[in-house]
Amino acid sequence: MKPIFLGTLAAALAAPLITPAPTHAQATLAGATVIHCSELPGVLRTAPANAVVQIHGTCTNMALSGRTLPITILATGQRGPATIIGLRMNGIRNLTWIGGTIEAIGGLEPDGNWINQRGLSVDGGENLSFSGVTFRHAMRAATFTRSNNVTVANSLFTRLLSDGINLAGVQGAVIRGNRFENFSPRWSTCWRDGVRIGSSPISRSACTALEGTWRDGDHPDCLQMWNWAGSPPLRDILVARNVVHAPGLGACQGLTMHGTFSAERVRFLDNTVRTDHAHGIALAHCTDCEVRGNLIEGIERFGLPYITQRAEFPNPGTVACNNRVITNHPLKTFGTQPCS
Repeated sequence: MKPIFLGTLAAALAAPLITPAPTHAQATLAGATVIHCSELPGVLRTAPANAVVQIHGTCTNMALSGRTLPITILATGQRGPATIIGLRMNGIRNLTWIGGTIEAIGGLEPDGNWINQRGLSVDGGENLSFSGVTFRHAMRAATFTRSNNVTVANSLFTRLLSDGINLAGVQGAVIRGNRFENFSPRWSTCWRDGVRIGSSPISRSACTALEGTWRDGDHPDCLQMWNWAGSPPLRDILVARNVVHAPGLGACQGLTMHGTFSAERVRFLDNTVRTDHAHGIALAHCTDCEVRGNLIEGIERFGLPYITQRAEFPNPGTVACNNRVITNHPLKTFGTQPCS
């Protein structure tokens, strides 16, 4: 793995928030090959290093694997943006993806097949960049597992049942300039004799008190990082200048690390998190991490988001300062002190 050094992080922060997608003329000058998206798996097997491929159309259940030579995919152009419904990548390296729309095969309907619930699913990737993409209509929009040096930038995450981005066992990532909005979670409900009772969302204990049967709902996170016991720690992750707008019943946990067993050098810088879920930014087992310059604000329903640091999830060497937390939560002062 090539580590992300401080110079790389500084360059990522200095880059503009909006990167215009290449025009058709620019793509032609760059020598782009224009194809229907259905041709992409075959082209990836044969295209030379540094190829530029422009795709169009709508394709479902696309699997890409084994490509290691550098390649750029332009999913937008004169023929309109491409839409990929279910995109899986395994062992892909050195790929840049610009523009287009990515959805899940299952859309916003429950689907027992977990892979159908994901828009983009990456396993074993390295040096991957996605920018200017619209991720929508999925349980989980984009998941990266056991991957190194991943960038997701200037993209939109909208109309999702649960998570925007999952980073699982990732080492080296930049999550920058993205917007998360209009989540559509199914909340927990209570049922008795086939009739829904009580309010929603509802706790299991409240449902038991009503002598009902409790059904869990979705647990949306705009960004969730995690790993598993015995796996290498998450390392060198920059989360910067993202915007979360998730009020009321569409609330999501903002930028979280719950479920993480170990992490090193994760940085949350200059993000805006407006949500009515309690977890605006949540730390867990994070060593030498940084939470600086973020705005956390409640909107309409509970007004209680804050920066979470629970005692059972220690964060040695972590610095949290110069954050604004506008909320009624009793722990709202954590991380708001000036940086020394």
